[in-house]
Order: sequence, then C-alpha cells, then structure tokens
Amino acid sequence: MKKLNYFFSSALLAVLLFASATVMGQNPFYVNLIQPNTNGIDIVIGDDYLISWEDNLSQPVDVYLGTYNTTTFVFDYTPIETDIIGSTYIWDTDAETAGVYKIKVQSSTSPTTYYTENVIAFDLVNYASTDEIVVEQPSVTGISWAQGSVHTIYWRNTFMGDDVKIEYGNDVDGWIPISDPVTGNSLDWTVPNTPGPDFKVRITSNNHAGLIGESALPFTITASSGTVQEIYQPNYSSVWDMDKKYLISWKDDLTETVDIAIKDMNTNTITTIVQDVSGSTYEWNLALLPSGYIFHDDGRKYEIVIKSHISGPYMWSQQFIIVETIGSISVINQPLTDASWTVGTRHQISWLDNLEGPVNVIYNNFDGNDWVGWITIESNVVGTTCYWDIPDADNIHVGDNSCIIIVQSTDDLNYWVNTPAFDLTLSSGTDIEVIQPNVSGLTWAQNTEHLISWNDDFLENVTIDLVNEDGGAVIPIVDGIGVSGSTHVWDIVYDIVTPTYPVGTYRVRVQSVDDPSLLVASSLETFAITASAGTFITVEQPVGGEYWMYSTSHYISWIDNCSENILIDLIEYTPANVWVSSTVIEDGSGVSGSMYSWLINETITSYDNKFKIRLKSTLDPDGLRTYSEYFYIVPFGKSPITNSNFNIDLVSVYPNPANGTVNIFTPVAMSQVEVRNMLGQVIYTNDIGNEKTTIDISSYDTGMYIVNIIVEGNVVTKKLFVQ
Repeated sequence: MKKLNYFFSSALLAVLLFASATVMGQNPFYVNLIQPNTNGIDIVIGDDYLISWEDNLSQPVDVYLGTYNTTTFVFDYTPIETDIIGSTYIWDTDAETAGVYKIKVQSSTSPTTYYTENVIAFDLVNYASTDEIVVEQPSVTGISWAQGSVHTIYWRNTFMGDDVKIEYGNDVDGWIPISDPVTGNSLDWTVPNTPGPDFKVRITSNNHAGLIGESALPFTITASSGTVQEIYQPNYSSVWDMDKKYLISWKDDLTETVDIAIKDMNTNTITTIVQDVSGSTYEWNLALLPSGYIFHDDGRKYEIVIKSHISGPYMWSQQFIIVETIGSISVINQPLTDASWTVGTRHQISWLDNLEGPVNVIYNNFDGNDWVGWITIESNVVGTTCYWDIPDADNIHVGDNSCIIIVQSTDDLNYWVNTPAFDLTLSSGTDIEVIQPNVSGLTWAQNTEHLISWNDDFLENVTIDLVNEDGGAVIPIVDGIGVSGSTHVWDIVYDIVTPTYPVGTYRVRVQSVDDPSLLVASSLETFAITASAGTFITVEQPVGGEYWMYSTSHYISWIDNCSENILIDLIEYTPANVWVSSTVIEDGSGVSGSMYSWLINETITSYDNKFKIRLKSTLDPDGLRTYSEYFYIVPFGKSPITNSNFNIDLVSVYPNPANGTVNIFTPVAMSQVEVRNMLGQVIYTNDIGNEKTTIDISSYDTGMYIVNIIVEGNVVTKKLFVQ
C-alpha cells in the first residue's frame, strides 16, 4: 500500500507542480498551501493546529475556513483571521464543530487573483479512542541507514494539531530520544553513530496519554554510508579480449572508495584488481592487471566483484567471458533486460560485433518447467540488426523471463552471446492497479452499491473477483468475457439463505482476460463486508448511578449511525459485577429513532443488584452492540427517606455549578457520600456522620457528575455540574 500511496502522492504532486509552473510562467506572484493539504487528515477539535503556506506577495493574506454545503454541494468560506503577515497561522479549533472543511489562503488586497485552497478536504473530529499514530517511515522490510546520513521520519496521526516525542531503539535495549516536542508529520533525522540491527522508531503523543506509534518493522544502522547498487559493465553479453582495456562501471550511494576484484567462475577464486577507487568507473587493462593473473581461452566465465572499502556487502556483475579472439560480439542492444514483448507483434533485434562473417539469430522459450530448445529467427545475417515477427501460436510460451535471444557466429557456432531473459506476454499492456477499494479501515454493507475502479494500459476487458482474506475463497464479481473501461458498479447482494457475498474481510482482484497470469492486481488494503452500514451505538441515558423505581417509566436514549432499528435488553448483575440474567425490553423489529420510553416491569432477581441497558443492531446484533453504565432499580412505592420529619427537598448541593469546592447539607445526619463520573466509576466516597460536608473538586474535569447521599439507609441522588 505504502508504495502505491507514494506513487499516487508523487503523481498528484507532479500535476500540481506542473499547474503551478504554468501559472508562475504567466504571473510571478503566487500563494501555495502547505498544511493541511494531504490525504486522511483528521484535526481534533480543541487542539491548536498550524496552518502554513508559501507566497511571494508584498501584501498580507487572509485565512478562510470552508464549510461543505450539502444543498449547493460547494464550500462556503468564512474568515478565520485577516491581514496576516508571514506564512503561518496557529488556528484555535475550540469553537469549531465536527464536519468536512477546507482552508483557503488569499491575498488581502487581491483575493480573487492570488489564493490557494485544499485540493483534498479534511475532517474536524472529536478526539476518540480509535485515534492512532502510525509510523509510515521507517516501516518497511530491509531499510538500512548509514550513520551520519540524513533521513526523513514520516508518521500519520489521525487527531492532528498535536505535538509528539520521537525516540529510536527497542524494548530490550531501551529507547533513546531523537526530538521532543515535534509538530507536523515529518522530521529530518541525522542518523547517530550507533551501528546495529533491530532498531525501531517510536512516536508518543505529548497531549493524549497512551497514544503511541511504533515502526512496523526494524531497520539497521550501518557503518558504511551506503551500498554498491548495480554494476553496469561488464554485463551478461560482454566478451572481453585479454590484451585490451575495458571500462568497469557501477552505481553506488557511497561516500567512501571501493575495492574491485575478479572471480573465476570455474575455480571460484577471487583476486583483487585494485583497491581504494574513487568515482564510479575504472579503466582496466587486462594485459597488465592483476599482476601475474592467467586468463583462460576456453570459454571460461568471470564476474567482477565490487565492495565498499570500509565495510558492507559485495555486489557481483553479470557473468562475462574473457577470450583471445579476432573479432567479437560485444553487446546485444535490444531487447533490453526489462523488455516485455507481445506475441503477434514485430520487434527489432540489434547488436554490436566486429566479426568478419555473418551471424545467426536464435531464441529459446521457457514453458514453465524447462527451456524448449533453440529456434532460428534468421540465419546468415549480415549487419547488426534483424526483425522478429513473434508468432502467436500454441508452441510459444508467455510469462515473466520466458525468452532469451542469442546472436551466434556462423564461422564458429560455439561462439555466441545471449541476452538476459525478458518477458513475453499475450497482452499489449504492462501494468494494472486497483484504485478502489484501497483505503485502510473501509467497510461496505450488504445490499449496498459501491464503485470498483482500477488503472490499466491495455485494451482488453478485465475480470473481477472477491478474495476472502481469512480462508482464501474466491467469489466472482465479474467473470466470463469480463468488463471494459476502468470502473464497475458492484451491488453487494445479500440473501439470508445463501448470501452471495458473506460478511468477512476481503480484497478485490482485477485480471486481464487475455493474460491473467501476468496482468493481475489486488487491492493492497483489505476491506470488510458487514451486515450493517452503521459503525457505532452510544448510550446517552441511563448515564450510570441512577436509582429508578420499579413500575415507573424512564427514557432510554442513544445515538448511532445505523439505518436499521435497535434492539433493547436489560442486563442484571450482582453487586460483585457477575452477570445474572438478561431480559428483552424491545425485540422483534426493534426501535427506530434514538429514544424509547421504558416502563420497568421486567422480572428481576434482587433489588440489591446492579443493572445495565444493552443496545443491539437488528442486522448485526453480535457485532454491533453497546452497554450503558451501571444503574439501580428500587421497589415501587419505597419512600426515599423513612424519617417522617425529613423533607428530601431540604437536601442541597451548593454551589452548583462549582469549580473549587462543593458543600452538601441534609436536615438529618447523612451516613455516606459518593461521587460517580459519567462512566459510572466511583471517584470519591466518604463516611460522614453529620448534617454537612465539603468536597474538594478542584481536580475534577469539566462535566456532569452523580452525587449519591446516603441518609438513614436510603439514597438521595443529585447531579453536580463542574465548570
């Protein structure tokens, strides 16, 4: 996924830069938005967020917030701040509400001429337990960073507007700080001089406790500054004479010098040619170096070996031949190593030689098990080119690295040069990739329609399959002759007896109908097919701590994003939190809306027990359900106070709202006071024994709390609001 994301981001950036370059060519002034302007941003309401841009204007700019209008389907903009000097603004999101937004930065004096805005909208969200920090880089297999080099650490935090602490190390050896605090989503890191394997990067939120992201895979810090990445020359078609000079060339990302050696493939002996070579080329005189080395004129093959002069892995060249001949076939220019030729088309084969006689051009074909043998393309060719009409027949085999071309001297059939293996394909295309669905965490409900889309570079149709991620079962979506274009509207049909697309975790696979073995792509991200389109149900009432009287009515309320109805159960627990029983309050077709008036007449085990309300989706009762916090049921007709001289209205909690201390007064002695939060947790309890007490609430978070006052064995419940 990551690789594709980088590809899409790079492609989008290229388009934006081209557009920007075109505008700047016509007008030298510009405004470009830097942040927020990437995929997947969620900004948490209540956090300060840095808006940044670049411009070359002499006048100040204004920053506007765009709200998506669901009627006109456009963004309506209102100012956040005007007449700003500079290129950053810290946005206080306390007063905002959740929704979809864009940011626009525009010239204060010429707003319609010089402005910039989001290409991609972002979400303002309330911080939730599902938020996370994901380390994007380093987080793939095989990363090796050299000490002293500079690399960028990337991460994604769904809550945004936060600063983080960054460390490297592991749980065994400990964690070493890199930087704290850091804002944004990237940091350029100069790798320290601590070579070793199994390092990870850990990123911790400074503002939201418990939010930690860590590299998915370990990386290595090396002493060398890089690697020898590729040897260009000699290559597989090189034939070098013993008494001539040749250029050894390579590609590396080293800052240090390299050592060069030669390996005899017959004896497996390695002999040094030269050490401490700078640059990326070396002229080798085979007649002189290495001193005393004997080459063999028997078709023996050799390899050039190059490595860092400091340390690090070796890189071997392709095998080549050293001979003592008059004339040679020095190189086959076409086909190239990464060529992909389609059956039924014509291609040019070209080479370089200084032979006196003609050559034969031959191919060999791999059938999946073995090479089928040499087949002549053209004999006695004079010159250095010929054309091959690749037959579209049953006896030619397609696939990766399924063909080799040979150019052979007609004077000496034992003297020939071949190309590396290249691809033969049934399709003229070379690439296919799934675009949708391909987003992490995506869920599609049964009996809904969704768009499957892909990119390809061929003309034939494609087939589409649904591949189960758990069991590997393949379910056709579009088979047979396939579908044309690059999109398909998929109806996720559900039949309760035999569901076509059962609930589960899947990927979408798209294949060429002509060449399904080579031209095939699956969505990098999995997605879920669910029974319900909803994702959450949250109980609003009871909040926990209430004392509700038997045979009286009370409202059960909730919020959800489900289109289906909701089932309601009463769950009974002992005082020790052991589940006793469950009783259906509302079943069958369930309850629509988000509120239900409940007359308490269910059978209960004991009035000393605790209770919870359970809400369930009618479509997905096992997967989509939630519970209220604990509350209590007391017998019908039970007086809240047994003392006939006691008036419940005289029990007071003041001041209310409060922010420092709160006083509780009762006309007769209270025995105990407890305070519960909205999760039903007891955060304060105390035995009193008189008519007045004071509680310090200075450390309480803003919100509503339940105060239970025990008087003469009975409970008086009050709500307390903390500012």
